[in-house]
Amino acid sequence: MKINTEPHEIVFIGNDIEVSVVFKNALSNLRQVSAAYFFDATAACDYISRQERRPKAIYMNAGKNKEQCFIEIGALRKSLTDCDCKLVMLDSNSTLTDTFGILSMGADDFIHKPYDYRNLRRALSRGLESSVRTQSQFSTLNLQF
Repeated sequence: MKINTEPHEIVFIGNDIEVSVVFKNALSNLRQVSAAYFFDATAACDYISRQERRPKAIYMNAGKNKEQCFIEIGALRKSLTDCDCKLVMLDSNSTLTDTFGILSMGADDFIHKPYDYRNLRRALSRGLESSVRTQSQFSTLNLQF
């Protein structure tokens, strides 16, 4: 049995510096993770298309503008058709309608903020363990009513 020692490639998209720092700190405690950080989806798509190895997951901070978020999710999925990676959204003020909209546009999972640092690390670790992309397998524990 061959053990894979190559790091998991992760891409994070978000224009909120605080969220990026928290995310980076959570990833730093996980083994075998290499991450690239971008402020917008266009730059991330360009980067991914030039890489030989595709990322295992793309994490995107939804931000305040949900309409723009929906557009970016659709654009990511459309431009990365050869990339079978997970697209996981992070958001703090989503309604249930927003969450289902995000998932219906092509996101695979959803992490609700504000999050406990330990829970974020656990969610990231679980996401990396699964090698198969299956759409909309999100935990209802992430939803807040």
